[in-house]
Amino acid sequence: MEVERAQQLLDLGRFDDALRAVSPVLARDPWDAQAHLVAGWATRGLHRPEDAWEHARAAAEAAPDDGESLALMALCDLETGDPARRERARALGRRAVAIDPWNPVTHVALVHSLLDDPAANVEARSAADRALRQFPENALFLTLAAKSRLVTGTGTVDAWDQEAARALLEDALQLEPTHREARHLLGALDDAWGRGRSSLRGLAAILAEDPTSEVAHASLRAWLLGTATTWSIGLGVATVAELWSMLADPPGATTFAAGLGWVALAAVLARVTSAHLASGGATTRAATRDPRVRWATTAPVAAAVLLAVGPLLGNLAVPAVAVAGGLLVWGAVNGARA
Repeated sequence: MEVERAQQLLDLGRFDDALRAVSPVLARDPWDAQAHLVAGWATRGLHRPEDAWEHARAAAEAAPDDGESLALMALCDLETGDPARRERARALGRRAVAIDPWNPVTHVALVHSLLDDPAANVEARSAADRALRQFPENALFLTLAAKSRLVTGTGTVDAWDQEAARALLEDALQLEPTHREARHLLGALDDAWGRGRSSLRGLAAILAEDPTSEVAHASLRAWLLGTATTWSIGLGVATVAELWSMLADPPGATTFAAGLGWVALAAVLARVTSAHLASGGATTRAATRDPRVRWATTAPVAAAVLLAVGPLLGNLAVPAVAVAGGLLVWGAVNGARA
C-alpha cells in the first residue's frame, strides 16, 4: 500500500513526497525491488543521479528479470556525461530491451544512449524504429524516431532526414498536441534551417525552456559552423585583395588595404554582436562548448582583426595578412572536422 502511494506521488511529480513515502518500506525490507525502483525514479527527479543509480542497481539485484531497473541505471549513467559511463549505458539499454521489450522505458534508455554519436547512428535509428513498430501511434516513440534522424553527432542533417523527422513530429503532435519535446524539436527543426535573427530567437526560446534540448544545441552548432564558413569565404576574398594590393603596390595601396580590412572587421563584429543579442548569449555559449567549433568561429574574427591592422604595420604588413589567411584555413579545417 505504501509503495502504491509513493508511486502515485511519483506520477504527480512530487518527488520529495514519493521518497519520504517509500523510505519506511526500504527500512523494513531493503530487498523490495519495487520500492527501490520508486526511490530511484524519485531521486533522479530530484537531480541526484548517483543515488538513483544505486537504487536502480539494488532493484536489479532484487529482480534480475526487470528491465526497467536496468533502463534507469542507463539513464542515470547518461546524465553524468562520462564517456565510459555512456558505453555502460548502451550495454544496460541493450540488456533492458532484451529482458523487457514491452516496457517503453527500456527503449527510451537504449535510443538515448545511442544518440549524438556518428558511430552509432545506424543502431540509434534502428532501435528507434523498432520501438515505434512495437508501440505504433505513440507520440513518445514518434518523437524518438525523429530524434534518431536529427541528433546524429555529425553537425549536419540531410534534407531527406529533415523531412522524415518533420513528418514524424507532426504525427506525434496530432496524437498529443501538448507533447512538450515534440513541440520543441519541431520548433528547433524549423529554426535550424531559418535565417537571421528570427532563427536565433527561436532556438534561444527553446533552450530557455529546455536547456538540455539536444536538437536545439545541434541546430545552434550547425548555424555557427555555417556562419563561420560564410565569414571565411568573404574574408578569404578580402585577404587575396589585400595581398595583391600590397604586393603590386599601386598608389594608395595601403589605404585601400586598410579600408578593406576595417570594413571586413566591422561586418564580422556587427554579425557577432547581432547574433549574441538575438540569441540571448546562446551563440557565445555554444561556441565555447566544443573546441573545434570555438576555433572555427574565433579564427575568422582574429583574421578580420589582422586584415584591419596588418596594412598599417609597415614591413610586417604582408606577413600579418598572410597570417590572417592561415587563420582562415585553420578555422575552415576545424569547421570541417567539427
